[in-house]
Amino acid sequence: MRTAASLALLMTVALTAAITAGCSSAQSDTAGEKPAESSGRDVNKSVTVKTDDGSAKVSLVSVSESFKADNGTKAKTGNFVAVKLRFECEDGKYSASPSYIKLKQPDGTVLESDAGNADRAVSLKQGITSDESQLVKGTSAEGIVAFDAPYDPGAKLLVTGVMGHILAQWPLSGGEPILGEGLAKREINKTATIKDLDSSAVATLVSVTETNGGGSLDKTAAPESGNFVIIDMKFEGKTGTYRLIPRNVHLKKPDGTTIDSGDGNGSWGVDLDAEELQSTDLSPGKTATGKVSFDSKLEPGTKIVVLDYKDKALAEWSL
Repeated sequence: MRTAASLALLMTVALTAAITAGCSSAQSDTAGEKPAESSGRDVNKSVTVKTDDGSAKVSLVSVSESFKADNGTKAKTGNFVAVKLRFECEDGKYSASPSYIKLKQPDGTVLESDAGNADRAVSLKQGITSDESQLVKGTSAEGIVAFDAPYDPGAKLLVTGVMGHILAQWPLSGGEPILGEGLAKREINKTATIKDLDSSAVATLVSVTETNGGGSLDKTAAPESGNFVIIDMKFEGKTGTYRLIPRNVHLKKPDGTTIDSGDGNGSWGVDLDAEELQSTDLSPGKTATGKVSFDSKLEPGTKIVVLDYKDKALAEWSL
């Protein structure tokens, strides 16, 4: 037979169990209400980008179409779009600062990561801290960057460089990333032999592209003419020592006016110093490749010419 004391003990245990079960149920309900979009839609698309200081493998890990801030911050537009990114420095130094991450809307509008309430939506634990963002070879950083904007499947995530050049872009809806502005090249691949004093070289106009400067988000780097013409060239020394001077490569307009890479904002047309055609001495068999940019419209009848020190044309190609 149970005593009064034992019955009282059983009732206490039962009441405690009921209260505990009730608390567990409440915690479960709360956990169930945590927004699933915080984890995002997996993307896991990567591309290696280069800057003048180094290179990094950048991965778009996931996209949250309607991100909910843990701290309760509300979006001014009514919605936060968030991306989770991973940066792995492969060479030199690379800055993974959120200030170089931008969202480009289908209408061309570019949003910064600190616009609206976006910079307050991501906690320090979730984001990329300033200590983590300065990467050296072999180090990495990962975190979330948010934008105060409605989700649009036509939008693109941009990773930019210090001067606003687009290094790479990912479609938010999915798909493969592309490097830079994604301009289509028109292949030329025509050669000409250049003879200058006691030396010679074979020059090849490899390709030509055009851009309105959309590859740079810094307006100070925009073409004054409204257009850049960017050419890829290759030079190979044949006899003597050919002195390659990129400023001797000109764009010749139909009216006879010649433009070099120093005119207007021509030098801003090439994103990286390493990609520019450099001055060098070419001995037989030695080659040099690189890009030259001109601040000019590409009109019918335009030519690329290589001039000597007396402005005499040594070679020319019609575009």
